[in-house]
Amino acid sequence: MRVKIWGCRGSLPAPLKPPDVEEKIVQAIHGLPAIDTQDLAAVKAYVRSLSPLQRGTAGGNTSCVEVQAAGKTLVVDAGTGIRELGLELMKGPCGRGEGELHLMFSHLHWDHVQGFPFFMPAFIPGNRITIYGLHDIHKALLDQQRAPSFPVPMSTMAASIDFVTLTEGEPFAVGDVRINTIRNAHPGHSYSYRFEHGETVFVFASDSEYQELNDTSVRPYIEFFRDADALIFDAQYTLGEGWLKEDWGHSSAMIGVDMAVAAGVKRLILFHHDPTHDDNQLQRIQADAEAYRVEKPNYSPCEILIAYEGLALDLSPSDSSSSGEPGEGADATPTHSSVFDEHDVHRLQDQLSQLDGQGQAIAKGPIIDLSRVETLSTASLKLLVKQQLERGYTSMLLAAPTASAMRVIELAGFADFFAIYPTVEAASLAAYARESLELPGQILGGRYRVERVVDKGTSGTVLCAMNQPAGTHVALKVIDPTFGEEALERLFSQRPVLIRMEHPALVRVHDLVREEHVTYLVEDYDTGETLDVLLRKANGALPAGKPGALEIARRIHSGVAEVVEFATQVRVAVLVENDFALAVLRIDFDISLHQRFAGHRVGEPQN
Repeated sequence: MRVKIWGCRGSLPAPLKPPDVEEKIVQAIHGLPAIDTQDLAAVKAYVRSLSPLQRGTAGGNTSCVEVQAAGKTLVVDAGTGIRELGLELMKGPCGRGEGELHLMFSHLHWDHVQGFPFFMPAFIPGNRITIYGLHDIHKALLDQQRAPSFPVPMSTMAASIDFVTLTEGEPFAVGDVRINTIRNAHPGHSYSYRFEHGETVFVFASDSEYQELNDTSVRPYIEFFRDADALIFDAQYTLGEGWLKEDWGHSSAMIGVDMAVAAGVKRLILFHHDPTHDDNQLQRIQADAEAYRVEKPNYSPCEILIAYEGLALDLSPSDSSSSGEPGEGADATPTHSSVFDEHDVHRLQDQLSQLDGQGQAIAKGPIIDLSRVETLSTASLKLLVKQQLERGYTSMLLAAPTASAMRVIELAGFADFFAIYPTVEAASLAAYARESLELPGQILGGRYRVERVVDKGTSGTVLCAMNQPAGTHVALKVIDPTFGEEALERLFSQRPVLIRMEHPALVRVHDLVREEHVTYLVEDYDTGETLDVLLRKANGALPAGKPGALEIARRIHSGVAEVVEFATQVRVAVLVENDFALAVLRIDFDISLHQRFAGHRVGEPQN
């Protein structure tokens, strides 16, 4: 059995634009190795070393796939790709009026029928075309070619055309090829086709949405896909796009990986590309799908390919390789088991409902312990997203996700949707910080994920937070809510000065922010010891040498003098050097300390 793709776009044709071609040329030249560009063979070898979507394109034609099996030519869908297929077929028996073709329609949306009026073999007397489908295909094709929509009516097609209406789930045969169907969730209904010849199996499953990812709902499809040598799967959307476009009738690559691995599929072909996704985006979708496959609990040999025009696969057992080059292609809820499955989903829902009913759940989001979850599927991830949205949590806290679970969350694009902490204890500390300060959410400013309380003072509370875009820690100094409006206005009048100020003895202030009744400074976060800790370790007396009292005092004086005119309390970083290390001290000083340093000469310290 041989399969070739003639069109793989969804919704409408999406031809390559001139800027896209230009960018491909730029990238190809930029990556050019040290070769003689006058050597045509060397240049061709370099170009052939690029991936199909780097040296070419996925193409812009809509759905059309050719299947050659048992001496029969079968075609699935008549999107715009069927025009070029027809021109190719005209070079053989179809050009002599001796062709026999079997055309099957998944459904009647434009992107799956619009190429039929341009299918040349249908205009040649003597050719025999049998058209199969579960809709009223005859009427749809007649109407498509009626005036004023099209100038050439279907009656001018001189080939012998017969129509066969299929019944879902009732197998039929074309010669020695056995074929069956299953209905997909898609507006107006679409149908998948399973082709079997000998031990070879090919499945075409485009235009299908899998809203319910529990075992009961997906089991019929997994059985339909079972042991396929190749599965063409609707991956029009990313996972996040698909969940925001429910009832649009399309799926995503990551769900395809889940189902293909469960069904023992050998090759998963990502198909029905969104017209807004360029070749670079499609390559990223493929890469994310491959990375997600690696996260599955047991290694799966399932090969993942991105569909492109001209992709040809030989599925015969003697040669199972593709025709292209290799490689183209608060308290936490109880910890779950290693596989977060449908049973865990229902248990989680029950637990959250019970906590809500008893008033024990944290109003802005519970803590979900993922420390034992080695297998986080798209179904369970969707449940977590759904719980957060439906229950109105500001942010659900995920604690201690395993590397595998975290990778799935990242690939799905939901790393910033949840507040994620390395341990249950860290999540509990963060929840306490948020609740005690009555913060509006776990992530401030859309980027600062609160982790814990560092210290409290007369002017406010210092939090340790993660600046998620940068992946670095910052200190958030939350101003005490008792400060009046006038005091805050004075503070904000100094914002430009605070941000501009740079001094080696001062912690850098990056921003002063006010949102939802919370005002906070964003500062560098230093992990060193405070001066009082250093003094306790030295039994109250620092040595004269480095790090010594005099050097520390000088640096403190320098930093405090820099800010004394507009601050009554400052945070100072003191760099202390010795033969072995460079330490950073974080110190809070009252203005009286500065006055003592400024009014008295500090002599050499004594033991």
